[in-house]
Amino acid sequence: MFGKLDGTMEEMSKKVDNIPFISFIDSCLRGIAEVFIANNPVTGFFVLVAMYVADFWLGVASTVGVVVATATAHLMGFDRGQIRIGLFGFNGFLVGAATPIFMAGTEMNQLMYIIVFSAFSTIIMKAMVRIMEPFGLGAFTLPFNITTLIFLFGALSYGHATVGPLINPALPIAVDAVDTVTFLGSDFIVNAVFRGIGQLVFADSIISGILVFAGLFVTSRIMAFWAVVGSAIGMITGILLGVDQNAIYAGLWGYNAYITAIAIGGIFFILNVKTALYAVFATICSQLLAGAMVTFMAPWGMPVLTLPFCFAAILFISVGRTSNWLIPVNCSLTTPEEHISWCKLEFPKNGPSVGSVNH
Repeated sequence: MFGKLDGTMEEMSKKVDNIPFISFIDSCLRGIAEVFIANNPVTGFFVLVAMYVADFWLGVASTVGVVVATATAHLMGFDRGQIRIGLFGFNGFLVGAATPIFMAGTEMNQLMYIIVFSAFSTIIMKAMVRIMEPFGLGAFTLPFNITTLIFLFGALSYGHATVGPLINPALPIAVDAVDTVTFLGSDFIVNAVFRGIGQLVFADSIISGILVFAGLFVTSRIMAFWAVVGSAIGMITGILLGVDQNAIYAGLWGYNAYITAIAIGGIFFILNVKTALYAVFATICSQLLAGAMVTFMAPWGMPVLTLPFCFAAILFISVGRTSNWLIPVNCSLTTPEEHISWCKLEFPKNGPSVGSVNH
């Protein structure tokens, strides 16, 4: 349907590979898309537009983040193939986006920290890749989480960095039971689902969420499907658990859920009915983790960021590879559709045995 825009756009990548400026832009856009485990520059472009739609300075900050992180990887002489697929860009992109969300002060002051910590995220990413590689696992957005929390904890003691009102240390308290029925209007559902899709990159806007969804749809219809379904599962889980309805409405219970659903539901395993059920369960568990982490981080006033996704992904991918329910794949940078097509070609009759897929 989308022709040359579909999947990972390898042909276009090869064409621009020897044009330094264009290949650098391509690497940055792929880095933005890698937030969603998607290696596609068009997806990255849609996400970047979504950032500017949500807030212009958010767009600038995230752009600086991905540029600095990618440039740092080049300056350090890291593997060019990994740079070209955006492996060192996405954590810097998220660091750049997080800075104006959680930091007060002037934009110029924020810019200084964005540059330093985006570069730092690349160093942490390289270290995490080396640590996780022997286990066959990705670093996911752990470098972003580590870098941002280092900054936010440090900012409490830095004389020239001031955290914003979202960093609000307080002892956790038990919340009262809430009515879980009256919230489910169409406005509530649309906001919770599509704001949830945008919130992965701090874009608090329905339009931004729709743009991110459109970008994912270009890369993979399965990934786009899981974005909506995963965010909806996060919303429903939050409602059933009786958490703050304002947080659900704002999409804060959707973003960890849907990126978990994408990872489990077709990126790291061949998608079938059993994989889908496993992905739904992993998605629900990611929200249970989120609830626990919100309470754990409350005394310091720190955000949970994408830690629930990281922990859920590492746990469920590791366990899933030992199960004779699921068919794992080692390559995580192509699309679920490509995994399914490859599996059908290689194993046209009975399908692969557990652990036999390695492409």
